[in-house]
Amino acid sequence: MFRLRRPAASLAICLAMAALLLPVGVVAGSADDLLPDLRMAKPSEIRLDTDGAGRRLLRFSALIINAGQGPLLVRGKRDCATSECPKMTTVQRIRQTDGSWRGVPTARAGKFDVGDGHNHWHVMRFQRYELFELEPPPEVPGVALRGAKTGFCFFDTSARQLDLPGAPQQRVFYEPGCGRSDSISFRMGLSVGWGDYYGWSLPRQWIDTSGIGDGRYLLCSTANAQGDWLETDTSNNQSWAEIRLVDNGAGADTVEVLRTGRSACGSQLLVSRDRALVAGMGSVPDLEARETAAGGTPLHLDS
Repeated sequence: MFRLRRPAASLAICLAMAALLLPVGVVAGSADDLLPDLRMAKPSEIRLDTDGAGRRLLRFSALIINAGQGPLLVRGKRDCATSECPKMTTVQRIRQTDGSWRGVPTARAGKFDVGDGHNHWHVMRFQRYELFELEPPPEVPGVALRGAKTGFCFFDTSARQLDLPGAPQQRVFYEPGCGRSDSISFRMGLSVGWGDYYGWSLPRQWIDTSGIGDGRYLLCSTANAQGDWLETDTSNNQSWAEIRLVDNGAGADTVEVLRTGRSACGSQLLVSRDRALVAGMGSVPDLEARETAAGGTPLHLDS
């Protein structure tokens, strides 16, 4: 005669079967990631400079900020301390809600010599600077020029949002963490609520504009452009400045900042194309609304 199992026994069997169905490495009740959220402050201190080779350089300051739930921590390592090992592999270390950490290997390399004269290691392509042509707008907007700086040693330099949960009131990451020429490892990071400032006068903090003419351009700054680092939101990684380059003759070129914002650079290119298409046609319904939604101060068609 068959007998019904006791409820407790049935529950135990179900739980055991469910445990067998869990993917390898998944633990019930495991901790969650406290990810960073990288953002770019608006480009500032924008100016033109002529170097010793006669190049017209567009210089500007940039500030990358971590407004996330946890720090961005990147560790690099290599197998030897000589030129035979010119690159380091990198791992993003992610803090967990239970206080532990987990590592995520990345494809982004660490390099020492990136042409800026700085005696430390750099993470490549951590930020990207671009200059897009706005006038006349192409059918499919493309990059006109790209910034000279490609390697970054990032650490806490600027307190920005210390009221965020988990934001330390004092710096945690410092420049020495980027190592020296004979280092076999480095430790770079950005704490919650802190930023890393790159002043306009730093080596390679420029875009060479020697080969382009006068007109309006969009200077675009992007954090985590290659998607190398896990973060809570990648839709807020860009900031921009709409500028006008003017050749006043005899090398007296100037740059005028028309407006700045923190939003997707692509949306600004679309707004610019709309403005060019309707120039001289009077007002256009919802154009100013689109400019406002795109994150900038709306401009009138005659501005």
